[in-house]
Amino acid sequence: MKGGGILLAGATVVVVAAIVAGFVVLGSPSEERARRLDQRRVFDLQQLTIAIDYYVREHRRLPASLDDLASTSAGNVSVRDPISSQPYGYRVVSDTAYELCATFDRESKGEVGFGSQPSAHAAGRKCFNRKAPEQPKQ
Repeated sequence: MKGGGILLAGATVVVVAAIVAGFVVLGSPSEERARRLDQRRVFDLQQLTIAIDYYVREHRRLPASLDDLASTSAGNVSVRDPISSQPYGYRVVSDTAYELCATFDRESKGEVGFGSQPSAHAAGRKCFNRKAPEQPKQ
């Protein structure tokens, strides 16, 4: 090989090594996309929690469904998964407790918090138990 060929081969090896190192450190583009979508789901659940808190303060009860949140001052929240367009899960557990559910693409590693409560989850469907804000005594 002549000098230019050796230089070209060396540069090619360096570029390939950098790409491989990038995948090892950052993950594949599909893994990064899944991570960002899961972050979006956690953010949506955070916003839904805030909207439910507003609803409880205005109506003194939990909403019967997520569709009821449209009538609150916090009304512009996403109630559907960004990929499947299916509604996030919501279930009233008691007068003061509810759960919000989403289906995640991957296991969390603590990258994103969910309010002041933990948001750790495995891949698949996960429900988070929440409490409604306490109402002042009248």
